[in-house]
Amino acid sequence: MSFKSIKYEKDNAVCLITLNRPQVYNAINTECREEIQNALDDAASDRNARALIITGHKDFFCAGADINDVMNLKNAAIATEFSRNGQMLFQKIEELKKPVIAAVSGFALGGGFELALSCDVRILSESASFGLSEINIGAFPAGGGTQKLPRLIGAARAKEILFTGERISAQEAYNMGIAARVVPNGECLNEARRWAEKLASKSPSAITAIKLLVNTGMNMDLNSALVFESETFGALSTRRDFKEGVSAFLEKRKAVYKGD
Repeated sequence: MSFKSIKYEKDNAVCLITLNRPQVYNAINTECREEIQNALDDAASDRNARALIITGHKDFFCAGADINDVMNLKNAAIATEFSRNGQMLFQKIEELKKPVIAAVSGFALGGGFELALSCDVRILSESASFGLSEINIGAFPAGGGTQKLPRLIGAARAKEILFTGERISAQEAYNMGIAARVVPNGECLNEARRWAEKLASKSPSAITAIKLLVNTGMNMDLNSALVFESETFGALSTRRDFKEGVSAFLEKRKAVYKGD
């Protein structure tokens, strides 16, 4: 599998996607979007892959959508399709049945911020910053940012970021609950690898179930979500991973999960 706009690597159970368009600060164009989707498909089909990291350059994560693509939005139908294509990429990340970690150094703006939001865990360098700057060109983030950010940090804080287009620092992102960790510059990818390896050691079946429950339950009323949780637990209890985990606990040994 050959890539031009990204680098795609595997190290045991961990897959790594590195955005690789430094000349445009890793802005995402059609080719880049399609290559990320292809890498996601490969990670999804690889039974040995247990976790995925998405990262960028040490000085910038992603500047968002490629401005050349934005300039080609000649009518409403083309603009709508452009928005949906971005949303579908990020939804594909959210629906991957494996944990996805964003390792963010430098700035993540517009679609770059939305890309990070689509991941399950965000690890930030102290140099990291986020911004939804579309308001400064008379627009708004249309890759899901207006919907996902309020669900994560609340409507009031999200509107502040969306209305002003101003950047927030790594520490501010952590305080808002956007980031799981803020680490010294140069340590971001190493910390993301540690997280990925830790998650890769857990039951893949349970990780998949948790991800589905959280992502789906957020859009359900509480009673329906609780029923869904119980039914999902019932289905999980029939899986080999569940039985292996219980047996390993009782036998005081380390569980060996196979994703079955």
